[in-house]
Amino acid sequence: MSWVNVRPPRIEAGSSADAIMTAFSEVVAGVLVYGLLGWVGDHFLHTRFLLPLGVLLGLGLSLYLIYKRHIARNEGECA
Repeated sequence: MSWVNVRPPRIEAGSSADAIMTAFSEVVAGVLVYGLLGWVGDHFLHTRFLLPLGVLLGLGLSLYLIYKRHIARNEGECA
């Protein structure tokens, strides 16, 4: 068996696996972006609370956006 022909399984757009991977990516991105902003703020303002605050804010905002998207998708299906 050649490794050249081995490919990962395809994820169809709109499938549950696609939605899960999108949600996971958004949570990770939110935590990283707002955590980085908190770290930069801590560095320049010489504080120690902005990094954890940024991580929690990024987590909260990304979960809120995922929730709003899920609600909007379900409302579109009911109409």
